[in-house]
Amino acid sequence: MNQSHLRNLSLAAGLAAVGGLAFFVGRLSVDEPAAAPAAERALASSAPARAPQRQLETQPGAPAPAQAGARVGPARVDDLVVAPPQQGQATLSAASIGWEGDENTPPPPVVLERVFGVVAAALENPEDAEAAQTARAATVILGAMLQQDSALLGEALRQLPTIEDTNQLVVLSTLLAYVGDPRVEASALQLAEQAALPQQRAAGLRVLDGLDAPQARAVALRALEREVGEPELRRLAIEALPPVRGSSPAEAGEVVAALTRTLERDETWQARQGAALRLAEWQRGPADLEPLLRHFQSDPSLEVRATCALALGVARARTPQIQRTLAEALGDERAPAAVREAAWSALGTLSPLPADVQAAFQAYAQQR
Repeated sequence: MNQSHLRNLSLAAGLAAVGGLAFFVGRLSVDEPAAAPAAERALASSAPARAPQRQLETQPGAPAPAQAGARVGPARVDDLVVAPPQQGQATLSAASIGWEGDENTPPPPVVLERVFGVVAAALENPEDAEAAQTARAATVILGAMLQQDSALLGEALRQLPTIEDTNQLVVLSTLLAYVGDPRVEASALQLAEQAALPQQRAAGLRVLDGLDAPQARAVALRALEREVGEPELRRLAIEALPPVRGSSPAEAGEVVAALTRTLERDETWQARQGAALRLAEWQRGPADLEPLLRHFQSDPSLEVRATCALALGVARARTPQIQRTLAEALGDERAPAAVREAAWSALGTLSPLPADVQAAFQAYAQQR
């Protein structure tokens, strides 16, 4: 699992612990389904399953809308894309659906067309649990094949910049993010910068997010500044920033400046939330964390305030100012419960605590 996945999963766990706040986790964590017979039939049939295509109605990473009843099927395409097995684990290959060594093995374009078809069918029938299971199994198989079949990978990369359907781009870019091939990184870098359509540039950034490529830093920063009218692209650009490891002070300073501008000026809470988390990772010292303190205290978004608290814990800057600012929230009964809980969680990681902060920490613990 790459650093991007670990970062998203670890903070998601923290946010879940403070009240189930929605967060911009880049990928769905679900158990990998076995390739159901329905999936094998749909993928291996002479004609692909089809349904009218539609654009995403919910931006990836946005909070799931409240629902009156339990939904059986997928709410959006993200819910259908299951990460392929990692190296060293059991993998699904073409042989698992009877294609390997078969004279009737579909050519790469047909493989992609069939997977897109079963995903479209599941999206058009969101209450159909079997259709959703079929689509998820299909994405597992496609992801494994992309890692093993050079011809299929080449066809996927050839098609990627030509696809205009948002759902198809989400499926393919999410799976390509797990493929450690230099061709994938080169294609993603070019797509993120040069593609004509915003959903295509988003696909390039989504791939870069999974690859954690150092070369993505400059591309992501340019996208963050360029995509003024595209809040989803700005969010993806923040996620596409690589881990801080191996960077120079000058490079870190450039990233910190861009993230601070986003946190201070961006109108969308999702971008501010993402900037807060990455700022904790790229910060060079307590001075870089001052925007997190300000937005913990006064950001209009509950999600951003809670994330800023947790990000201060992630940064592990044990300064009296940070510790006491977080402790003040514990005693403020007017503060939202989720913000107080996030502050308490962050203080737990910033121990040892001064005596007055420790007293506030213990008093809140008794009230929980």
